Amino acid sequence: MADTKTGGVLTLRICTPAGVTDTLECDSVSFAIPDGADGSGGGRIGIRPGHIAALIAVAPGRLEASRGGRELLRREIGQGFASVSDNTLTLLLE
Repeated sequence: MADTKTGGVLTLRICTPAGVTDTLECDSVSFAIPDGADGSGGGRIGIRPGHIAALIAVAPGRLEASRGGRELLRREIGQGFASVSDNTLTLLLE
C-alpha cells in the first residue's frame, strides 16, 4: 500500500548473479507475483514511491517501469525476490 503523502521518486535496482544490471529512478514499477504452493495462478503488483517496507516473491514474467507516464524499462525477468524500503525497490533475480 502506498502512502501518497511521501511521494517522490522510486529507485529501482535490478540484481542478478552477474551483479547489478540496472539502476534507475521511476515513479511506477510492476511485475508478476506467484500465488499458491506451486507458484502458479499469481497476478501483478505495482510499486510506487511511499510504498511500505515489504519483501515480495517475484514470478517469471514482464517487468515494467515508468516515470511521468513514459515507459523507461520493459523486459522479461525470472523468479526471485523484491525488497521495498525507503523508496528503493531492489529486485534479486535469477
